Amino acid sequence: MRGATALAAAALLVNIVPAKLTVTAPSTLVTSRAYETASYAYYGPAGAAAAVQGPALVINDAALCAAERTVVQGKIILIGADWLRGGQGGCGVTDSLGKLYARLDAAGAIALVYSDSWFIFPPGSLVYNYETWDHCRYCESSMVLVQAERAIMGATFQQWKEAGAELEVKLEPSSTHVYRDLFDGPVWTGIFRILLPMLAFWTSLEAAHEVWYQRSQLQLGVGGLQRDGRLIAFIVCSVVAPTLFIIGLALALGLFGPLAIPCWLANSVYGLLNGCSIFTTLLVGLYLREESRVYNGHGL
Repeated sequence: MRGATALAAAALLVNIVPAKLTVTAPSTLVTSRAYETASYAYYGPAGAAAAVQGPALVINDAALCAAERTVVQGKIILIGADWLRGGQGGCGVTDSLGKLYARLDAAGAIALVYSDSWFIFPPGSLVYNYETWDHCRYCESSMVLVQAERAIMGATFQQWKEAGAELEVKLEPSSTHVYRDLFDGPVWTGIFRILLPMLAFWTSLEAAHEVWYQRSQLQLGVGGLQRDGRLIAFIVCSVVAPTLFIIGLALALGLFGPLAIPCWLANSVYGLLNGCSIFTTLLVGLYLREESRVYNGHGL
C-alpha cells in the first residue's frame, strides 16, 4: 500500500507542470520535444493564459548584465547556470534574480527563462522565490519569468545559443497549482512553518537556560573534570541557543517554501548552519575522549 502511494506521488510530481517551451525556428532545431516550465509567482503576469512567442536569445555572459535595449527588446531571454555562478563574466555573483528581472523588463524583453543543470526538481518548486520583502514588487511588470526543466541545458542549450538571431521559441507558462496547493496547504504549513520552528525555538530556549545555569556553576569555582564538563556544556549551549533561534525563525518565514525572506538570506541558512553542528559535535567528542582516558587511567 505504501509503495503504491509513493509511486502515485512520484507520478504526480513528474506531471505537475502542463506548461511547456517549444522551439519554433530555425527548422533544424524544431522537434516534437516540449520542455516543462513554470512561471514565478511574484514576477509579472504569473500563470498568464496567453502563450508568449517570439525571437529568443541565449545570454550567459557579460551582455546580460548590461541588458541593452537594442539587444533584448522584444525577445525571450534564456539563461542558465553560467549567470548564477558568475561564469564567463556574468553578474550572477553580485546581482539577484530580482535585479536581473527588473533590468531586462526595463530594456523591453518579453520573457526570461531560467534553467540550471544541477537543479533536480521539476519546474514549479521555485515559483515562490523572490528577492524582496515586498511580495509584489514586480507583480505589475509586463515580463514573464519562467523556470524551465534542466533538460534544456547542456548540448541543447549550446545549440540554441549558436542559432543566434534565428532562434524562436513558444512559451506557455503555468500557474503550477499543485505546488501552490502543496506549499500553501495545511500539512506543509503545519510541519515546516509551525511544528519545526516551535521545536527549534524550544531547543534554543533550553540551551539558553543551560548557558545561564552553567555560567552560575562555573562561578562557584569547582575544579577538575567536573569543571571541564560544565565548560563544554556552556560553550556548546552558547552556540546552540542562537543557532536554533535563527533556524526556527528561518523555518517560520518559509525556508522550505513559500519564502517570506529574500533568497540571499535563505541561502545562508539552507544548510541549517551545519558548520555549528560540526563544531559542537567535535567539541563534545574530544571531551568524551579525554574523559574516557581519565577513567581508564584509574582502572575503570
